[in-house]
Amino acid sequence: METNFGIVIDEKGYKIAFIVLNSDNTPQGYILKNGENIVKNDWSKANAMKNPKWDGTTWIETATQEEIDAASGNVIKMENQDDLISKLILDNLNMQMQIDTLIQSNL
Repeated sequence: METNFGIVIDEKGYKIAFIVLNSDNTPQGYILKNGENIVKNDWSKANAMKNPKWDGTTWIETATQEEIDAASGNVIKMENQDDLISKLILDNLNMQMQIDTLIQSNL
């Protein structure tokens, strides 16, 4: 089963939330408010931006260079890709153990 993603935008096109979409393209765990829409195009590009705005055809960065520079100081830098993969695997295993514990406690 393929997981679909999208980004909720306000009436001006600014990103509100990153969401997972159900198979019928409705948001999982999010209720659209008046004036909000979902954009499925280039969501990974928008998530890499500080303050993305959908202009109707593409995502544009609206943050100033100063805001981008300040935000980039908050990024956790991994030593290499192997470290990142190891961390993701460990996080996944920890999550699975928590799920297993919850399942066992409900039996």
